[in-house]
Amino acid sequence: MVEALEKGRSAGRADRPPATAPWNFGTPENPQDLDEFLGHFQHFEGNEQWLRGIKQVGWENFFLVCTKEFSDLSYRARRMVIEYCLQILESCAAKVKGQCTQQKIQDILQSEFVEEYDNPIFQFKWALRDKVISTAVLTAFRNRYPT
Repeated sequence: MVEALEKGRSAGRADRPPATAPWNFGTPENPQDLDEFLGHFQHFEGNEQWLRGIKQVGWENFFLVCTKEFSDLSYRARRMVIEYCLQILESCAAKVKGQCTQQKIQDILQSEFVEEYDNPIFQFKWALRDKVISTAVLTAFRNRYPT
C-alpha cells in the first residue's frame, strides 16, 4: 500500500498544474498540499485503462475519469478531478465583481448550473459526491475565500 501511495504521489506531482499552489487542504494552523491531503485516504489500486492518455480532466473527458462508481477512483484520478474542480472555482471567482467571497462564488455556481453532462458546474457537483473529493475541494474553498 505504501509503495502504491508513493507511486501515486510521484505520478501526481509530474502532472500538477501550477494553479494548485495557492490552495490549502489542511487547516490554517496546519496547511497541507494536495499530495499530503490525499495521502490520508485509500484509493483504487487496480489497472486504469480508462485513464490511459489522460493528463488533465476537462469537461470533454470528465466522465471517463469520474464514473458513476466512485469505488474505482485512484490517487491519480482523484487528484485530477480535484484539480478540475478547483479550476471551476477559479473560473467562477474570476467572474466576481468586487471582493471575491464564498457567497458570491456560490451564487455564480448556482446561476450557471444546468443539469447537462457537458456542463462544468454539473460535473463539479457530480464530483462532490465522492467524500474525498468533496472534503478536499470544500476545505480548499473555505481556506482560500473569505465568508
